[in-house]
Amino acid sequence: MSVRPAGLGSLLVADLALPIAAFYVLQACGVGPAIALTVGCGLSGARVLIAALRSRRLDALAVVVMGFFALGLIGLAVTGSAQVVLAADSLPTAIAGLGLLASVAFYDRFMFQLLLPVLSGGHKDREPLWRDAWADGPTFRHCIHVLAITWGLLLLTESAARLVLIAVLPLNVMVGLSKVLQVVLVLSLVGFAGGYAKRTGLGMRAYIDSTAAAHD
Repeated sequence: MSVRPAGLGSLLVADLALPIAAFYVLQACGVGPAIALTVGCGLSGARVLIAALRSRRLDALAVVVMGFFALGLIGLAVTGSAQVVLAADSLPTAIAGLGLLASVAFYDRFMFQLLLPVLSGGHKDREPLWRDAWADGPTFRHCIHVLAITWGLLLLTESAARLVLIAVLPLNVMVGLSKVLQVVLVLSLVGFAGGYAKRTGLGMRAYIDSTAAAHD
């Protein structure tokens, strides 16, 4: 599991630099912070929507991004507070974090299904090996559970940290920091998964050895 430079570059430009630059430019032109923040956040949402329209498929990511952007606008209209728009960014990570933690208890193969395309490299013919490892490899299942729990805790930590920082830091500082938190979260999730997989092999060695012993 690794972050490709092209994908990371797109994340930094489209979801970090562009919204922040738009906010500060509009502020310098005399636009109020609430409107400037809305326009900046809207650029990220618009990028996802345009990509979905170009592919002629409105996927779940586009729906979620636009949904929470709309939620931020509603909060802004009701309260008139720009902080509400920033706080709306905490909802998807909090929900995802709670969902991952709950999945370990109620549907523990959720994380496995989520990672299967990555584990198999997108090759359908490799999926049976991983499905067998899930069914018959307790060490492999344990490693997937560790990933799910750690990702859930990281998501919740990022969500809570954003809310605390919104409450204590000036808006001009928090606009940039909020986007930085998102990038740090992505790098933390991918970095932990990659490091953990490299260190443990996700228990696949134990599964392969047990399968070989059973055949002998």
